[in-house]
Amino acid sequence: MPGPIYYDLYDCGKLVGRYSGIELQKRFGWKCRPQVDKYSDMGILYQKRYLIVRVDMETWAAEWDEARQRILRARR
Repeated sequence: MPGPIYYDLYDCGKLVGRYSGIELQKRFGWKCRPQVDKYSDMGILYQKRYLIVRVDMETWAAEWDEARQRILRARR
């Protein structure tokens, strides 16, 4: 079973945050979940402003491990 899928949300080119598909669906008031995939897969802007980019799990895992290592080093 695959893990959760996350998306980076950009507003006018500026990173807003990382969200699940359901969080983005609620944020924009979309009735169906596939709209998130549509905007992510096609790389088109929503309302000529928001860009949704699917986060690769390997990249996400590497970022998590890097942050974890920084925390562990800071505690020493």
